[in-house]
Amino acid sequence: MTDSNSSSTQSEQLLTASVEMLTPLVKLMVAQGVTYPQFAQALKQSFIDAAREQLVVEKQRITDAAVSLRSGVHRKEVRSRSAAETTIPAVAASPRRALSMAEQVFTRWLTDVRYRNTEGKPSALPFTGPAPSFDSLASSITKDFSRRTLLNELVRLGLVREENESAIPISDSVVPRADLTKMTTNYRDQLRDHLAAGAANIQAISAGRNPPFLEQSMYANGLSNASIEQMAHLGRQIWRVAFDQLVGAATQRVALDEANKHQGRMRFGVYCYSEPAADQEST
Repeated sequence: MTDSNSSSTQSEQLLTASVEMLTPLVKLMVAQGVTYPQFAQALKQSFIDAAREQLVVEKQRITDAAVSLRSGVHRKEVRSRSAAETTIPAVAASPRRALSMAEQVFTRWLTDVRYRNTEGKPSALPFTGPAPSFDSLASSITKDFSRRTLLNELVRLGLVREENESAIPISDSVVPRADLTKMTTNYRDQLRDHLAAGAANIQAISAGRNPPFLEQSMYANGLSNASIEQMAHLGRQIWRVAFDQLVGAATQRVALDEANKHQGRMRFGVYCYSEPAADQEST
């Protein structure tokens, strides 16, 4: 088999795998009213950007023809988009999502032992008074926003409720449940980084190098619903311990690296998914 055929086979395998990976996203887009033409049009720019980036990595000259060849987007459209970029102020690329100030407060609430009960869960806090109170919690993160402003935002995000002059957490995660836009942003960043890690590992292995990123999971089949629920509960318990350790370590490292001009970012995540076996879905 020639190198060309081998490369073509790899491309076909990647395309098939990519379609399978995108299937849950396509279902979500259809459910939310996003159509194929909209997605295909938006995706063209991603292919153009990726082609340009690859040319930069390879130290090749960036021309409309080279970008068109790499991306498959017609040269006229590459040219028109390039022209638009030079005449219209470019919109800065969205930075990787950082926690909002309110979410930073809630993360401290989740991880600081002073604000957690004997079961390790965030405690209900009186609005005012010495620590532990919501005032002391908010002040430990920022002096730029009032306690009321931060509390209102946490309530809006569906993370906290107010009762009898106390702030009561109703979630054990900073994932905003009541705001679809924020949820979409949250999952966008998580899944993007997960895909980026996998893509980097595949490229490294193809080049004969060790994969640079941790990307592992466990899989079990033949489980009852009760067993799946038990396994999912165990996974949450394990994540709770890992989350506490990693947040503590990250807080220390950020403080130590504050003067470092070459700062980077990292994400460590975990997920759990289950569904009926294929032969049971139609029953």
